[in-house]
Amino acid sequence: MRKRYDWLVSMVNKMKYRYGAEVGAATGNTTIKIMQQCPLVDLIIVDDWRHITGSSQWNRRSMKKIFTDKLKNYAYRLTILEGLSWHMASQVGRESLDFVFIDASHDYDSVLKDLISWYLKVREGGLFCGHDLNLTGVRDALNDFGIEYKESGVDNVWYIEK
Repeated sequence: MRKRYDWLVSMVNKMKYRYGAEVGAATGNTTIKIMQQCPLVDLIIVDDWRHITGSSQWNRRSMKKIFTDKLKNYAYRLTILEGLSWHMASQVGRESLDFVFIDASHDYDSVLKDLISWYLKVREGGLFCGHDLNLTGVRDALNDFGIEYKESGVDNVWYIEK
């Protein structure tokens, strides 16, 4: 197991999760793996698909189109919330999800807002997790969030079992 999506797929299947959210989907690399390999009833996708000026990694104005084209066969199992991730959280019920995977903006303020906004969406016994623990903004926000997290040992994934 080498990639974040391999770890997430294994956890979703092991725990038989059916409802989840991916916060920050970009072009859908993680989403497609989840949809292909997990029998989810519904996966909420949250992204604003905005162009990030000055970023060579996200220098694509068609990220949402790439995402929707790639995932068209799974559209019936996806709920797409387009906008700032911490704003979109208000559209999801408290403790309504089996898991939330955070991989949106990586700056401290954005990560902390996502942690605060999405943590309460996960039910008891669920999984709250995310990517890029190696980045300072992510690690500092997790530490300041005040809930002990674990490192998965795979692709800088962190997680909290509720």
